[in-house]
Amino acid sequence: MKLFRTLSAYLFSFYIALQFYFHYNVRKKFMSKEAFAIATNDKWHKVSIQIKNKILKLGGIYIKLGQFLSNLNHFFPEEFIAPLQELQDRVPNRPYKEIFQRLESELGMDPNDFFEYIDKNAIASASTAQVHFGRYKGRDVAIKVLYPGIEVSIANDLKVIYYILKWINGILIAFPYQELFTQLKSLIQQEMDLSLERENTVKMRELFKNDPYIRIPEPLLFHPSKSILVTEFVYGMKITDPQFLAKDQMTKSNIADHLIQAYIKMVFRFRFFHADPHPGNLIIEENGKICFIDFGAVAKITAKEEEALVMILSSSLISDYQGMIKGFDFLGILKENTDRAKLIAITEYSMQKMKRILTNLDSFQNISLDVLNLEEDKIFLKKIQTSIQDLIAELNLPANYISLQRVLAQLVGNLALLDPYKSIFDYSERPFRELVLNGQNATLPFQILWDGLNSVLREIGSSLYSFFKKRQL
Repeated sequence: MKLFRTLSAYLFSFYIALQFYFHYNVRKKFMSKEAFAIATNDKWHKVSIQIKNKILKLGGIYIKLGQFLSNLNHFFPEEFIAPLQELQDRVPNRPYKEIFQRLESELGMDPNDFFEYIDKNAIASASTAQVHFGRYKGRDVAIKVLYPGIEVSIANDLKVIYYILKWINGILIAFPYQELFTQLKSLIQQEMDLSLERENTVKMRELFKNDPYIRIPEPLLFHPSKSILVTEFVYGMKITDPQFLAKDQMTKSNIADHLIQAYIKMVFRFRFFHADPHPGNLIIEENGKICFIDFGAVAKITAKEEEALVMILSSSLISDYQGMIKGFDFLGILKENTDRAKLIAITEYSMQKMKRILTNLDSFQNISLDVLNLEEDKIFLKKIQTSIQDLIAELNLPANYISLQRVLAQLVGNLALLDPYKSIFDYSERPFRELVLNGQNATLPFQILWDGLNSVLREIGSSLYSFFKKRQL
């Protein structure tokens, strides 16, 4: 069974790569530009459905990867994103019998004797665990339980994913697959320890205890097990619920304000942040508070990283591209052989392009690849005699890259739902000045700051798209 699962993952990856190679390198030659654009949208949609169905069959860590892709709705076309978004909240439940057995093994007694009530139907299912509603000592609770045997399954799947990434690096495109895999592995292992998640929840609850707009659920059961977590049950709506989306724009804008303020505090004050803010992990209470749940994925920023970010952002405020590059160097992104002059040119180009795109957009929901105009990027890179592949080869993968990329993508996606007519820097300008700059530099254009922050992540992240287009740069 394990061998079949491994072989199936390898063959499917090759099959998807073959489809895109044929589409972009063969089929394109026999179609008009208009017909090819329509066919491309259809291809993205069909491939997304294939990937979603395969992920659901494989389960485990593959669902986690699918969820990550589904949050890149500011990068991938809507046709690709829509099917994968079903993986956020529609992961098939495991039979309660399996959950009961794990609870019984970990508790050392019948779960029905330990808890006053457990709903046999899961209220949420994820890649590594599922959650059941229950009652414990007179309180409504959420009982999170790891799937039986998931530890063994994850260990094997990580090996498969490592070799798939290595294969892509050797055949399709060169990228820092080892660093990327190391960060991914760290995040997965972190989420497999529910006792660690409990500690994260307690810490974040203490940090936000005086915040009137943010709520962190209270852990109710101290248990040394890594596979069980019990917290208070929080009632409310998700930002994707039709009932919430029907609310007036003022209400939704307030939620967007509080969400961004919370992240500015987490990153720049606490240096400790929730690293998976997809809509399923945000509950909007009736009183308007945002409740963060699921602290299995968190990330920390060191004092040096914070100092580097200050250097980068301060330089970006005055369009000092050389100063930004010095900040990147201090952050450890640059290698000794990195061409600084080219990187300065790319940073300036990226910031100016992003500024132009965001200025001209009417809506920030489902930004298409046509708007990003990748052909324009290829022309620019050829002018300075480089490519995305060359650039990636000259850079170190930033620490916490996966966490930062995922948070940025998910925040952009969440804001597109809450207010499709404003961008992330519209909501970030005031709280950033107040909380980080202490009101200073209030007359400087904050848009430059956010463009600078996104530039390197976008340049590195764009290599993901080139996986599917092979070597076209």
